[in-house]
Amino acid sequence: MNKIGDIYANKFENFIFPFFWMHGESEEVLVDYMQKIHDSHIGAVCLESRPHPDFMGERWWADLDIIIREAKRLNMKIWILDDSHFPTGYANGLVKEKYPDRLKTLLTHRVVEVFGPKDSIGVMTANIFDPTARLIAVYAKQDDKIIDLKDQIDDEIIYFNIPAGSWKVYLLYESRKVDYNPDYINMVDKESCDVLIEAVYEPHYQRYKEEFGRTIAGFFSDEPGFMNEKGVRNDSRIGKLMPLPWSRQVKEMLQLRLGKDYLLQLSSLWYDETCSPEIRHVFMDICTTLYKECFSDNLGNWCRERNVEYVGHVIEDRDSNARLGVGAGHLFRAMAGQDMAGVDVVLNQLIPGMDSGEHPTFRGTWDSEFFHYALVKMASSLGAIDPKKKGRTMAEVFGAYGWYEGVKMMKWIVDHFLIRGVSYFVPHAFSLKGFPDMDCPPHFYANGNDPQFRYFGDLMKYVNKMSTLFSGTKGKPTAAILYHAEAEWTGDFMLTQKPARVLTQQQIDFHILPNDVFTFKDSFLTVLDNYLHVNGYEYQCLILPYCECISEELAQFIIASANSHLRIICIDALPSKLFNSSNTDLLNQMSHVEVVKLDELSHYMKANQLHHIEVATSEPYLRFASFAHEDGEYLMFFNEDPLNMIQTSIQIESDKPIYKFDVLNNKITKVEYDGKSFPLVLSPYESFVYVLGEIDASIVGTEVIIGHKVKVVDSPYKVSIANAQEYPDFREAFTMEQLENLSLTKYLPKFSGTFRYETEVQLDQDINAAILDLGRVFEVADVTINGTFIGTRICPPYHFEAHNILKSGMNTICVDVTNTLDKQLRDYFSYGEEIQPSGLLDNIVIKY
Repeated sequence: MNKIGDIYANKFENFIFPFFWMHGESEEVLVDYMQKIHDSHIGAVCLESRPHPDFMGERWWADLDIIIREAKRLNMKIWILDDSHFPTGYANGLVKEKYPDRLKTLLTHRVVEVFGPKDSIGVMTANIFDPTARLIAVYAKQDDKIIDLKDQIDDEIIYFNIPAGSWKVYLLYESRKVDYNPDYINMVDKESCDVLIEAVYEPHYQRYKEEFGRTIAGFFSDEPGFMNEKGVRNDSRIGKLMPLPWSRQVKEMLQLRLGKDYLLQLSSLWYDETCSPEIRHVFMDICTTLYKECFSDNLGNWCRERNVEYVGHVIEDRDSNARLGVGAGHLFRAMAGQDMAGVDVVLNQLIPGMDSGEHPTFRGTWDSEFFHYALVKMASSLGAIDPKKKGRTMAEVFGAYGWYEGVKMMKWIVDHFLIRGVSYFVPHAFSLKGFPDMDCPPHFYANGNDPQFRYFGDLMKYVNKMSTLFSGTKGKPTAAILYHAEAEWTGDFMLTQKPARVLTQQQIDFHILPNDVFTFKDSFLTVLDNYLHVNGYEYQCLILPYCECISEELAQFIIASANSHLRIICIDALPSKLFNSSNTDLLNQMSHVEVVKLDELSHYMKANQLHHIEVATSEPYLRFASFAHEDGEYLMFFNEDPLNMIQTSIQIESDKPIYKFDVLNNKITKVEYDGKSFPLVLSPYESFVYVLGEIDASIVGTEVIIGHKVKVVDSPYKVSIANAQEYPDFREAFTMEQLENLSLTKYLPKFSGTFRYETEVQLDQDINAAILDLGRVFEVADVTINGTFIGTRICPPYHFEAHNILKSGMNTICVDVTNTLDKQLRDYFSYGEEIQPSGLLDNIVIKY
């Protein structure tokens, strides 16, 4: 296992490209920041153009020349965020300026209710609230009866006879009245999407083509979407009374799928009618397919033809990943053209321990269950099953949490992503603006004002080492969960995160699969033999979250699986309809499908051995993933509980020895393993990689045995302070007899920086092997004993090995504790979150 040895020796590749925010700063600042980023073990940057004053202008090119020069000097790569405004789709204003006919077009409607029988009643055709609206269809409808009034479509008032009863007159319009981002491209129109290439991509290529595939690695799209409406809670689910995406291509495909009278069926898009499931599916299928082809594939193909890559992510939160509005309708299709799958977590969407209910923030609430149990797995599943992505998934992380977010929380977030299959990271962000920049903090380095920045490089080294370790490996999911998009479009449904939570809490790995793997089998290399195989991954069971409707293709696959070992599980009930076929007899051929209640799914999976490992105790916050490689297997375990320790044992049968690799602290030890199980102890925030297979003995350390003696250091502490600019020059402040939160009003409530605690302890013997336990620390700790530096901890557990340092007699202990900038700076993003204490809260304990 040469890779283990390389990583142990701090040899690793780069998997990080943080956002780099320029505001027109001087060359000196650009050079300084590039150096600081390089020195933080980061080998690339992603230039975010949003704050730049002259994107695509002379100042932009001059700044980019400098950055490319520095990147080449430092052997770094550059990614370019692909628009001047957020989100991607503005095309730097070119679509409005040069191609107004390619701006977004929407399908709108209004309804007039009439009651008959009556002769020669009139309906006004003009939409007086929308002067851009052009009438394209008008018809009266009563249940399944339709009167097409298209022959009078050009009249200002249509007169017609109406039969008995209540009728609704539907008037459909093509509209250019857009309430949200009106100057953006139309995602269902290829010529419109081409404007983004003309405005941003081509000029970069023409100027720097020799750097494409060398210094310039590719382009990044940030949260593009349909934007047919903004939405209040991103509730733009098909069936809502809202304008809808529209273009010539949409019309052509609707006519092809629904026939020449397709317009007469479109009221089903907004109102519940007999054919609503079919019509809504057809419409969403068309729109998301066009989004894929016109935007995602279009940009990705352009990049690959020029030897660069295309990455990014869409808006996923508040269930918009399968909806219109700010969403892209179908997460898997929206990123189909990218070379990596992508996802982001910002704005306190992911908080340690808060995995249920709605998490309130200053901007509303977040569905905690979705962020903890579904979001990352959606993206990493796409990275795994799409051959183009080569197993790669990228995550934008840390952004807009506020200054209260330090490296402790960042490490937890990183592990949350790593264990779910993410290996590329875009930290958000390095801002070059003068301090303090209140635009979506925290900002790393912050012109030398971030007291924790000297530890940021340690975290980035950890990220790169873990990503290097897992690169080229392959997960071993037991289960596949059907993505809920089509089910949501067509009827009653259950969100994917419901069964995902159950499996995650039982340490059962899984992928989330879109219906497309059954419809486009060749694209995903989908095969059914004894089990389900997608792009080389094997799944022993397929779980369908409750869905009223499924596709004919999925039904055919389920029927074919009857003679295999693949288990098909429907949560709560069987589907009762097909949304794209009238052959309902298919549903009667699914007798082998098992119906399992959601609250019984965990027991079912365990009873049927649908898991890779077995955990001796119930551990809902223990996270697990397996990464197979040609020489063996890596097992990653992570304690996501921010407060409680996990002590259990793992049952797994292997004929290989097992080693524990503490990558953060670069320590490898052999595990006590009897061929069936091994012990697992994880403190909050702690993660280990267990290596199955032989390792070079020269890098394997010895597990030091600590005795049962305990010495509590209860001497007074001399406390001195230094902010980020002053460090390491400290100012003496006061002496503490009793440790407590130093951000209390009586101490230093507005101080951000480092607290130095100096104390003494009398020992009656030399101690060869000891552990210093600092207890609760907020939040980064450095420890020096008798003048010898013994280590840094950026997160729990705050345990330090002190071997052959503590002597008989008086010993001096110095602990530097660095807090976060939220004490000094108040910001909106921290406003809705708990404020952590500062400093040491417990007496130091020596265990020996």
